[in-house]
Amino acid sequence: MEDPMKYGLIALLLGLSLPAQAQQMCPASGGRLLPCQNFMEEQFAIYAAKEAEWAKADAEDAAADDANRASDYWGAIAANMQTGQIHHVEYVYRPIDALERMKQACAGDKQCDLVAIYRNTCVALARGDQGELFWADDAKPKLVQQKAMNACKAGGANGCRADERDRVCSGYDYVDIRTGEAGTGQQSLGSKLRAFKRKGGLLGAISPKLAGKSEVQPPQVAYNPMTAQFLSQPTSMRSGQSPAKPDGSSLWMAYAFGRNSGARGTGIGMVEGVSAAQARQTCGKSDCQTLVAARTGECFAIVGGVDARHVQQDFAAKAKNKELAGQAALKQCKSGGLQQCQVGFAECVKTLSEMAAQQ
Repeated sequence: MEDPMKYGLIALLLGLSLPAQAQQMCPASGGRLLPCQNFMEEQFAIYAAKEAEWAKADAEDAAADDANRASDYWGAIAANMQTGQIHHVEYVYRPIDALERMKQACAGDKQCDLVAIYRNTCVALARGDQGELFWADDAKPKLVQQKAMNACKAGGANGCRADERDRVCSGYDYVDIRTGEAGTGQQSLGSKLRAFKRKGGLLGAISPKLAGKSEVQPPQVAYNPMTAQFLSQPTSMRSGQSPAKPDGSSLWMAYAFGRNSGARGTGIGMVEGVSAAQARQTCGKSDCQTLVAARTGECFAIVGGVDARHVQQDFAAKAKNKELAGQAALKQCKSGGLQQCQVGFAECVKTLSEMAAQQ
């Protein structure tokens, strides 16, 4: 028997046309006949639609990801001074919000006191066999537990142990924005592959800037030294006592600004130099300078104005209350010949414990 495809091919080569083949019909519901579906084409269409959905989801992830990389993720840790029970909050965008949520977490626990406030890193504790608590921080979740163990042993405690439940992380590197998997890093293979892709692959892992990605914000931790020292004692020694209250120098807040770049940054620390350095680091530009650093008990204000180039410039001052600080910063702005001077922010610095204490 002759192969009919042979003549079809010959006709095609000669430019001839063949009669159209009749559409094959298949039975459908209701006794109807409909054109038969090509199974391969049908499946291709289904998976093409799925690929389009996945591509759209990836594009949405990528659009949100760069903003997330540049964000701060604050967390806070508190502990019951007698039992050592831990309270913690993570993944809030401002330190004041972390402290506000910590107040809620400590509600009803009169022995609850703040241990540390941190961002973009992990904090862990190790426990001695007499109830001693020792703290450490590091951006690497596994390393931070080892550092806590080392602190426990160096503190003279016996039977030191570090449990994963006593490790908390808050930062871009510890959350999968699609699955919500968070806390100790992306564990699943899918999460790791998505994170690698979002970072810009191998080039992004080496240098985010070369891959056109924003830099992940640096880690920062401010401990309440009195609380941390008190908790390093055995439970029997803490019983019926309270940690000494830190003096007015227990916390510094700083603000940095770049006159040419317009970049801004804030810092928090137990000493002035640390808070100022972190403010400049957060600001992130070569022209960033610390405008103000205020300690516990002082208030500061930030004023913005427009210069002759129509560029906004910031000024800052500190005083014993927010009103006086605002007036001093406004005076700087106006004496510099700027227009539209107005107070953008004013705050009084408290101790870590006062900021976290329940009102």
